[in-house]
Amino acid sequence: MEDMERITNSINRVAPSVSPIGRDDPTALSTREGYVYRETGFNQISDIVDCGYVRANERRKSNQVWWTIGGKNSFHINKKLVLVASADVVTDCKIGAISLGDLSEIWIYDEETQKWNNRINEIKQMYIEKHQEDYSMYPEQDEKTTGMHR
Repeated sequence: MEDMERITNSINRVAPSVSPIGRDDPTALSTREGYVYRETGFNQISDIVDCGYVRANERRKSNQVWWTIGGKNSFHINKKLVLVASADVVTDCKIGAISLGDLSEIWIYDEETQKWNNRINEIKQMYIEKHQEDYSMYPEQDEKTTGMHR
């Protein structure tokens, strides 16, 4: 599947997450209602920096990107990276990859401090730096893709 096809034909799937597992785990990341969450890895962050979108792995034939609904009974306990977007933006069966600008948070667990850190601004800056030449031709692309003004 081609890169643009992975973006335009991406299928976002949203599943409920109502397990209180992790409620008492001091390293658990709590979630909020009105937002959706996606556990992922550094490969996805590299792909977001490359293309500006959250899309399925190129080996995944279904081209589906899975998210879970946040709320008082939803926690992330395995210290994987967690992407966060508004539930208004990411809906079940929505077609089209979610842009970096539509993400509200990117949480990365720091083993040394044993704390979750929101790295969204650093990831957006990495994207801007990687695509700096593109912005000189299309400055409006900056705000649309990353949600950031230059």
